[in-house]
Amino acid sequence: VKFAYLSADFANPTGECLTPMEREKLLDIADALDIAVIEDAAYRALRYDGERQQTLLAMDCARSGGIENTRTLYCGSFSKTLSPGLRV
Repeated sequence: VKFAYLSADFANPTGECLTPMEREKLLDIADALDIAVIEDAAYRALRYDGERQQTLLAMDCARSGGIENTRTLYCGSFSKTLSPGLRV
């Protein structure tokens, strides 16, 4: 495994969001495996109610002491820009 690619907010097809605890666990696993995390946040702005969750990148920055020490790459709409029909 070289990296983890995911949509933490409103993932297709269920529309589920990762909880803060699940996000922390994901970062723990990435640390243990020494892999990068690509966070695709194409649907992040769709939240109409409830509290907006912290991005994986923001959590990683807080844990590692700054953006230069993180393993997370934040993409606002990578999957929709690259290929809207691509399914991984």
